[in-house]
Amino acid sequence: MIKEQKFLEVDAEGVPLKVYQRMKMPMMSERESLIDNSIRKLDGEYEGRYMWIQKSYEDPAYPVKKDAIRVSMYKAYMLWEEDGHAKAIEFSTFDMGGYFPMRLLNMAFGSMMKKIIEEAYGKMKVLQSELESTGSSTGN
Repeated sequence: MIKEQKFLEVDAEGVPLKVYQRMKMPMMSERESLIDNSIRKLDGEYEGRYMWIQKSYEDPAYPVKKDAIRVSMYKAYMLWEEDGHAKAIEFSTFDMGGYFPMRLLNMAFGSMMKKIIEEAYGKMKVLQSELESTGSSTGN
């Protein structure tokens, strides 16, 4: 479904911080988004957990194109490992812009969520090992 993707900014470990995406799904106009990512290691009561925040932003270098609809979104994931399994809590708001059949959106997200959580868990494990080896944290 992703037609074009550009990593506009990456951190020292190569984790994308700012991303441009252009998507095409069946029966709908093309959508585009600018996404700002940050990952933070949590302390205190949530020690050992990570907060991954994805949110829309605007950039004059990437104005809204006439042949696509700009998507607006905010997602916050809390990720952790428990009993050898990846666990996550997600809070999100997502506006596809224009008309979009909710049934199609629910089917698409339902099929994608397992893969997204597994990928996030893998990235979390890599980040955790890097943070433990350097004793630092990442995020913006």
